[in-house]
Amino acid sequence: MNKNTNYFSIAIVLLAITGALWSEDILYLGNYNSMPSQYGRDFKYVRVPDQYSGDQQSHPPVPDWNLDSCDHSAWVDGVWPISWSANGDLFVYKEIYLYRSIPLTLRVAVDNGYDFYINGNFISGHNAGGGASYWEYTVNVDSDYVKPGANMVAFRFEDYGGGTYADIAITGDALGMVPQDIPPAIKPVDDLFIASGIPFSHVIRLEIPLPELVWSISPDNPVFIDQQGQLGWENPVPSIDPYDFIIKAENDFGTDEANCRIFVGLPLEDGVVIEEDDNSLDGQVIIITGGTVVIRGRHSFGALAVRHDEGGNPGVLILQDGQTEASEYNCHL
Repeated sequence: MNKNTNYFSIAIVLLAITGALWSEDILYLGNYNSMPSQYGRDFKYVRVPDQYSGDQQSHPPVPDWNLDSCDHSAWVDGVWPISWSANGDLFVYKEIYLYRSIPLTLRVAVDNGYDFYINGNFISGHNAGGGASYWEYTVNVDSDYVKPGANMVAFRFEDYGGGTYADIAITGDALGMVPQDIPPAIKPVDDLFIASGIPFSHVIRLEIPLPELVWSISPDNPVFIDQQGQLGWENPVPSIDPYDFIIKAENDFGTDEANCRIFVGLPLEDGVVIEEDDNSLDGQVIIITGGTVVIRGRHSFGALAVRHDEGGNPGVLILQDGQTEASEYNCHL
């Protein structure tokens, strides 16, 4: 038997072993192998460092971090597997859209531990210490925790020292992914707070994702929407008043519309101090994009937003010696 035949035989054996392991359809997969994943390998995350050496407590970035009601738009984009060097917790979320309630299977490789939630319900958590191995944990998820439409999958990964690593796979019956003949239903669009001069994009979400939709937005300038439902604005212009738009999605079975309001503000970066006698920003929309910003005295803004920066670090707003007012607030702390 020649060398090429040997390689072919090994490939057949590996394929048979892999097929036995993945008896279900892969819905959402990390980077363990090259098998296709229906929902990709991406996610959103934010890292929260330990507050002191040996800290083993959880410090969520916001109370509703594992719920659909939380605004994750400022969280950082990630791809499985993920690793980080500093001690602390990593909070991860991903939406998986299903057309039926089906049981799921979760597999986890992690150093050191994890907590796993679906739609805000705690499903499982383990911390065995030591390094990660494939697969350390296998968890069966009852269909009662899964619903038709968007399902919020959330993890808290924890590490108590040195570098760490996490990877996951979620499998289930592919029938849960077969669309039905239904009209689109757009999820309510929260007010969007963005910084001027920085290209902006935002995906409009549906209650249940549907193929072959026609998207439109009115007015269609300066904001545009592509046929995947993603808003875009190349050069946002600041304004005291918000921009109002109507978004429409339609297919052969119906049409749905949603209102969208966008605030475009002046970005303030780390180290900025607004003094009590500085009224140049009063009435403006203010976006704190990361780091620490101090506001002294009394001011009145059109809107005030505090966001995470590109590294996932939350912005910090310090109010000193007075009361600051804003007609709209949007905070991610």
